[in-house]
Amino acid sequence: MSKGQRSKQDIFNKAVTLFSSKGIEEVTMRELARYCDLSPGAFYYHFKNKEDLILYFYQNSLEGHLSRGEEYLITAPKNLSTVMNWICQDRFVELADHKSMLRPLVFSFDSTSALSPWAKESYKIRNSSVAFFCKVAGHCLNIKNKQTLEILGRGLWLHHLAIVALWTVGKKGNNQGEIFLNESKKVWKWLPAFLKIPGSKNILVKISNSLKRIGLWEEYEF
Repeated sequence: MSKGQRSKQDIFNKAVTLFSSKGIEEVTMRELARYCDLSPGAFYYHFKNKEDLILYFYQNSLEGHLSRGEEYLITAPKNLSTVMNWICQDRFVELADHKSMLRPLVFSFDSTSALSPWAKESYKIRNSSVAFFCKVAGHCLNIKNKQTLEILGRGLWLHHLAIVALWTVGKKGNNQGEIFLNESKKVWKWLPAFLKIPGSKNILVKISNSLKRIGLWEEYEF
């Protein structure tokens, strides 16, 4: 890592600490610069705005998660419930210190805002995660059909995203995300049997088309 990259990473780490303690909406760019012992100009050299910082967080977070996930899949059992539980638990551990920072963002569906998890700016980041869940579907469900694999991969990604979102806003001792995760294990155990039912793949296509219509199955051109 070059000196410039180390400086950028140090600024990012400090910014995330401040975001996590006060919340993104409460922190100004000038306050961030002061917290990092930088002039506004020096800070803007690395990050133009808070949106830049959040996108950098998304990218860093995802790279670590995918790296661990890819390694886990090498020896993981071909059991969807077990694998999905591991994935969600890994996200819980990774994001545990950043809940207060993420709470205002997790249910923001305004794709015109770069801070939204559904923003066009972070689409490529999300697609990397979806590609990983397609691998999960292939590993656990032995799916060969490309369309079915892509639908299941994105479906599993959306499912895990809902669990993590609920966990982020949930309270200790009665966390909705943890409850949803436990209930979801039943669905994942049942999914292989569902896929053997005649017409099940047509049902998946209809579900994906419905999600496209409401904007949760987005596709952008670059």
